[in-house]
Amino acid sequence: MYQEFAFIYDRLMEDFPYKDYQIRVLEFIKPEGKLLEIGCGSGRMTSFFFQAGTQVHGLDLSLPMLSLAKRRLPKVNFYQGRLEDLSLGKFNQIFACVDVLNYYTSIEELRAFFLSIKDHLCGEFFFDLRHPSDMVEELADKVFFYEEEEADLVWINEKDGELLYQDLVIYWKEDGGYRKTSEEHIQRMWSMEEVEGLLMELGFVIKKKNETKERIFYLCGLTA
Repeated sequence: MYQEFAFIYDRLMEDFPYKDYQIRVLEFIKPEGKLLEIGCGSGRMTSFFFQAGTQVHGLDLSLPMLSLAKRRLPKVNFYQGRLEDLSLGKFNQIFACVDVLNYYTSIEELRAFFLSIKDHLCGEFFFDLRHPSDMVEELADKVFFYEEEEADLVWINEKDGELLYQDLVIYWKEDGGYRKTSEEHIQRMWSMEEVEGLLMELGFVIKKKNETKERIFYLCGLTA
């Protein structure tokens, strides 16, 4: 995931409203203690947690993304892989920010993810979902074009049931011509009922929830 796209993705995410997102986080929870950020990417939200004085650790699937994150935050511990395959100890807080859960495309995958959260959690779990209606309205069956100094990007979205297939085609500007690379990403449009039902089944309690047009935010703990 994000192998050659990492550099361009980081550029594009400069326009993401991180300040607004951070304000939303603070409405739910004050980052503190030993904290794990899942899906940390290039470290933009990790910087927020680090500056808040937490003992933040970052986890991501993409080595190129983690390379950017380590360059941005050399004092932070970063790990590559899925939480389901790792044993990192206990954390006071775990965050999965900006669409992380949408990349789990089956109920079995999501169940395994939530169980791994339970294994690592001794406090509170914050995450968001991209609102399914917003994904349909803003992304489904649409094509976006981006021009950067190093490359041009074509982002093709195709909806198939609950899944959104995203083809990312990059035209790198090299030696007076172009070199084409591509990646495919798949996201699932989760309903609140599916996610909340699974949380309760696995022993989580929803402490706070907020729904906006774009996202649904959750703060969860574990039942005694």
